[in-house]
Amino acid sequence: MSKPDYSPVTAKLGNPGGRGDYPQQLTGRSQVKQAKYDSVGAIMAYESGELNKDQTLELFQYLVDTGMAWALQGSYGRMAARLIEAGLINKKGGSN
Repeated sequence: MSKPDYSPVTAKLGNPGGRGDYPQQLTGRSQVKQAKYDSVGAIMAYESGELNKDQTLELFQYLVDTGMAWALQGSYGRMAARLIEAGLINKKGGSN
């Protein structure tokens, strides 16, 4: 059995039939936007120092918007609070 070709862009999307997750090839820009934000991958990249400033702000805005910033270990909540205070990200449901 040959391995499937996942190019040009792939994303791991949930299977609504409940049979697990299957990589699905994304062909259009709108499909890419609909793919879920990979928060686990972004957190791992953040922990490894691999995110640039914009990616870090995107991650923390996502964490605040979903409430995850306050549920993860304390350093995430403290960083989110500092970024909100500095006006770099918005409070959930609000604007700075």
